Amino acid sequence: MATNPQGAVLNQGLTNYAFQIVPDYDAIMAEAFFMAPRVVTGAKKGEFSIFDSKQAFLEYDSRRSLGGPRTRIKFAGTTGTYGNTPVGLEIGLDDDEVESESSRPKQEQAKVRTLMANWANSRFGRVWTAATTSGNYTASTVTNSGKWSDANIDPIKVLDDEIVAFVNRTGRMPNRGILALDNWVTLRNHPEVIKRQPGAANIGISLTQLSAMLAAPIEFRLNKTYIGTTGFGSSTNTKQAKVKGYAMLWLANDVPTLEDPSWLKTTSMEMNGFSGIKQYRDDTCNSDIYYLDDNEDVVCASALCATLITIS
Repeated sequence: MATNPQGAVLNQGLTNYAFQIVPDYDAIMAEAFFMAPRVVTGAKKGEFSIFDSKQAFLEYDSRRSLGGPRTRIKFAGTTGTYGNTPVGLEIGLDDDEVESESSRPKQEQAKVRTLMANWANSRFGRVWTAATTSGNYTASTVTNSGKWSDANIDPIKVLDDEIVAFVNRTGRMPNRGILALDNWVTLRNHPEVIKRQPGAANIGISLTQLSAMLAAPIEFRLNKTYIGTTGFGSSTNTKQAKVKGYAMLWLANDVPTLEDPSWLKTTSMEMNGFSGIKQYRDDTCNSDIYYLDDNEDVVCASALCATLITIS
């Protein structure tokens, strides 16, 4: 964990409040966990297995004769190295902001709420950066895979073809996916998709229906993370979705390990992402500072285990 400033203490009251309001930011935190679930390592550095597609297709004759040896499984992959590094955010409460002692608790809570909102966004940002870093995914090779604006390109057929391509290169079924809101709206109202719905159901589809329409069930989620695009404090500040113009399919386990082929993993010293709200005094800016710390790394088990589709 990051070094605590001199005089830093755990603020139990604000810690309790932070855990109380976690559900307010759960949608964003859940998206990060959905893409890169945590693996508690118990160490800051170590090795994890890199998935090799050959391993998925190996077939062993496990029969043995009486008194004979068992067939030993051979691992065909390699290993990578994780290194949990500090992440932290802090926010200040200036003395001049405090109007009265009675108002201070509410002001402290407002600061913690701002801290938590930015903590959630930064967490997803780290995961999404890892997800879209070159070499951490396989770009779609399906012809016209992203032309969902074309009335003649069936997005369901495209996704089915992507599933087949995924299985052919890994020997595993993808089971998770993410869509940007605008791309989801295009898909659910696409004429080729609506044709697949009977009778009065021709009004668009739900994510559950989408999963049922595919060759293999995929749990899709919509990105709910929005970020500012015009800089801090700008009078023309606007926001846009963090995930925009992309669809992704990947393989993940609910409880991954350092050895399984889940695509992205967050190695961490703590399962919850932070242990509490701490505070210290900074007289150089006449403020009490409240902060969160964690220690993590986002690693990729294999670019084979994710497909990125660029949507147009």
